[in-house]
Amino acid sequence: ARAAPRGMMCLIWLSCSVFLQRCSVCAKPDSYAEGKPKPNENVHIFFYAWFATPDHDGEATGWREWGKEVLSHWDEKEKAKHESGKLLSPPEDVASVFYPDRGLYSSQDRAVARAQMQEIAGAGVGVVVFSWWRNLTAEDPPRKKGAGPAGREGTDGAVLPVMDAAAEAGIKVCFHLEPYDDRDEEDLRSDVSYIMDHYGQHPAFYRTLPTPSSPSNSKPSSSSSSSSSSSSSS
Repeated sequence: ARAAPRGMMCLIWLSCSVFLQRCSVCAKPDSYAEGKPKPNENVHIFFYAWFATPDHDGEATGWREWGKEVLSHWDEKEKAKHESGKLLSPPEDVASVFYPDRGLYSSQDRAVARAQMQEIAGAGVGVVVFSWWRNLTAEDPPRKKGAGPAGREGTDGAVLPVMDAAAEAGIKVCFHLEPYDDRDEEDLRSDVSYIMDHYGQHPAFYRTLPTPSSPSNSKPSSSSSSSSSSSSSS
C-alpha cells in the first residue's frame, strides 16, 4: 500500500519514530483490530491537520498544502542536480513523496478524521499531538502570523472533527502550539485560554497528573522548613 502524506508522521517518546501507512476511508468501526496493540498513552503521534480540497473547503481555499512550489536543494553542491521552482498542480501532482491511498483529502472532513484516528489507535498510539494555529480575526494586526499554512485561517477548524473521532477511537488529543511572528506572553496566554475554554471539557482532551517525584509534589525537607521559619522570625 502507498504511504500516507507527511502529516501522518509520528514520534514515539524514547526516540522511536514511526510512519503510518495504509490509509483507507472505510476503516473498521472498532477502536483497534483484534490482535493489534491497545492504545497506549505513553505513545504520542504528531498530527498535521493542514490539508484542504476545493470540493470540501471551497475554491478559495483550493488544494491547501497539496500544491506547493518545489524548493531548491539546501546543499549548494546538490542544488544543480535537482529540479526546483516548479509549481505542483494537484490532484495529479502533489507536494508529497507518497500519494495517499485515500486520495487528496481535507483535514476537516469528519470521515477522513475518523479513519485516521482508527488507524492511529490500531497502531497502539494513545495520544494525538495536534499541530495548532489560532484563526486570525479582523482585529488581529497584519504583522501577526498566527495562522500557519492556511493564511488567516489556522488549523482550529479541524480540532473538533479530530477530537470527536479520537474520542470514538478511544484515544486522546493534546496540542502543539505552533510558533508565529511577534508572539509574546499575552498571545500565548490567550491561545492557551482559547484551547481550554473551547476544548478543555471534551472527552478526548488529554490530561495527565504530576508524578509523585515531580517538583510540584515534592515536600520540603524538615531542615529547609525550619530554615525558612527561622529566617521569617528574624
